[in-house]
Amino acid sequence: MAEGKKIRLRDGFHALARLWKHSRSSRAHPASATGSKEGLTRAGAFACPWSRACAGLIVTLCSLLYAAGVVVLTGLIPGPGRWYSASPWYRMQVAAILRGDLALSRNPADLAHDLCWSEGGVHQVWGLGIPLWRLPLECLARLANRAPFPDMLAFGLALALSTGLLLPALASLFGSNMDSTGGVAPCREDRNPGPPETAGRPGQTGDRPQVSALLALAGAILTLLLVPPLFGLLRTYFWVYEEAIAYEYLAGLCMMALLIRLAVRPRPATFWLLCGVAGYSMWIRPTLVFHGAAALVAGTWTLFCAGETGGLTPVPSGHSAGTRWRWFARQVAPGTILYVCLGLGLYWTNLLRFGNGFEFGHRLNIQPGLHGSMYCTRFDHPFRNEPLWRAARELFGFLFLPRHPNPAFWSDPTAVTGISPTPRWREVAHLAYDPFYLVWAAAGWVSAGFMIRRLMRRTCGAYTESAPNQDTIERHPMEVTGTDRTLMPAVASLGLQSFLATMALGGFYLRNCVISTRYMFDFMPAFAAGMLAAWLAWTRFCRRRRRPVRWLAMSLVAMSAWLSWQMDQRLGNERQPRALSWNEVLQSTRPERQQQVRIPADGSYEGPEEAAQAGMLQDACGWSPNTGHLMASAYFFVRDPEFIELDLAMDPNIPLCADPRHVRVKIGLETLRIERAEQTPDGWRLRFAGPTQSRYRRGVQPLFVATVLPEQVAEANPSPWRLLQLRWRAGPHQPQQQDEHPQTR
Repeated sequence: MAEGKKIRLRDGFHALARLWKHSRSSRAHPASATGSKEGLTRAGAFACPWSRACAGLIVTLCSLLYAAGVVVLTGLIPGPGRWYSASPWYRMQVAAILRGDLALSRNPADLAHDLCWSEGGVHQVWGLGIPLWRLPLECLARLANRAPFPDMLAFGLALALSTGLLLPALASLFGSNMDSTGGVAPCREDRNPGPPETAGRPGQTGDRPQVSALLALAGAILTLLLVPPLFGLLRTYFWVYEEAIAYEYLAGLCMMALLIRLAVRPRPATFWLLCGVAGYSMWIRPTLVFHGAAALVAGTWTLFCAGETGGLTPVPSGHSAGTRWRWFARQVAPGTILYVCLGLGLYWTNLLRFGNGFEFGHRLNIQPGLHGSMYCTRFDHPFRNEPLWRAARELFGFLFLPRHPNPAFWSDPTAVTGISPTPRWREVAHLAYDPFYLVWAAAGWVSAGFMIRRLMRRTCGAYTESAPNQDTIERHPMEVTGTDRTLMPAVASLGLQSFLATMALGGFYLRNCVISTRYMFDFMPAFAAGMLAAWLAWTRFCRRRRRPVRWLAMSLVAMSAWLSWQMDQRLGNERQPRALSWNEVLQSTRPERQQQVRIPADGSYEGPEEAAQAGMLQDACGWSPNTGHLMASAYFFVRDPEFIELDLAMDPNIPLCADPRHVRVKIGLETLRIERAEQTPDGWRLRFAGPTQSRYRRGVQPLFVATVLPEQVAEANPSPWRLLQLRWRAGPHQPQQQDEHPQTR
């Protein structure tokens, strides 16, 4: 007994690695894929259905525990029953879909802040993707005769689902890299000592591949699931604005998981699923269009590098290059068609809701008090001609160098480092990243560039030669054994997706008319993918050196320390998520509005008090009730407009140019053409032609008025114009019995 073998910690890691390796199906075993008798025997002996079920159960439990810990520790669910959001718009959208309508309400009196009145209904502008995710959950709640399904619990389930997709993908990535042969490393007593110069290389004496794989897996999990900006976002009030961005990151996690799956085993079905997720993500938030398109390009590239192996249908040798390209197109076409169909579905719903397939409602929503923001989104903005270098410097400042919060401003050099002096509607409310995130992600981009160059040199011969020679086949990237077989394509695809999405988002926000630190969270999935690519490249580098376990352990400790410091910075704010119980939701809900919208039947507003009494959120429309001055932008609601006529008077005490040619008018999304401008004893009378689109000629319509040039928008508080009267019809009309049928909120 004294001479018996002593069990060490390393043997425990070996045992865990063996259990995980042999709990997977025989199809995933590299040796069985090549027809090796030994591999088939090993895989068949251990790949039992109960073991695969246990592995799936472990992943499910870990995902649920992680999601439950996140929603509880961040305060999204502060106590039993307090799991409803303070923003009811997604919940109302689900109820509207269940009653067969896309509008939250058909009563114009139900219009609220940041909602829009369009196509005869009240609509929310934060997308249909999250309500569609919550739709089956709401159906289950109604079948059980319960209250609406909890908002925060729905988010927790989405977090668990994305985690459940990610964990097996990462495990398969590192599980296939246990040693240089793709199998499980031999036991300690079975190893033959090799020459000293080979010590520390994978598969040789001195290497512990199971331990290094577990350390690499832990680092990848920390990189994606403990992202400090995500937890900082969850610690805000978590209204509908932050909720949409949080779901955006979950969609990014799903796309990253599928890209890793493609790198490990490039099958067309996985690519088609990636295209479906990328297409659906567009419904969640418009900026996910960039992430989805980048993932589609990266997935296509991964299939291209898969060539004739890796699970794709093989092409008989001897065919021409054109035949090979047609074969590759057949693998990609179904997924691309699915992505396009989902995009067309989004276009169609936007057309039904907002009257334009490319409109997401942000040029129609009503924002009382935010006249500058409404001006920039409806008409024009001075930042459109900003020099590129100054716009890039400001974007870098909003991403990485915000100084102190400032809720709404045009130009404040103390709020953001490198801010441009050009007026732009800006907001600083969050701390998103610091410059180290960019350094880390850029390292992933550089690593991906090297991997892409190396893989492309090995791959292009299979598509350009009529019959690939033996040298090309031997150097094919998907036939490289060991670590390079999966890590190289994973680094390349993740880095490519991250780089493309970051550049596209950066180009979008360089010229966007408004900017906020909240918008910078849109970069979070792209940065996370780049950081994961850098970690995988570092893992590959360490495992090819001496003492890889020591290098990876030190790297993991440094990463954990940095993440802890970042978490402390972002979780120390005083804001808490506003989670309500169902009774509190019922108490805060506005009562059903039964009154009619009181738009004057004679087709004119004689003063701001009359406009404010119309009943459609007119209390801060931009027409001062005290002086009659107009702000830079004002909005009104009219019914059955035939033309628009403004009686304006100039105020000489306001030092701004009062030129009637600067006044512009829009109904909905249509800019009206000015017919004539004539002077009156009080000032000017401007007459604009009626809308040409039939959708804007009938019913209640939103009217937007701009009074100054874009360069004056920051100074027009108020503008030099006083509005005396607004008319939109020539003569009196009979009032309707009721504008719309009120709906229950």
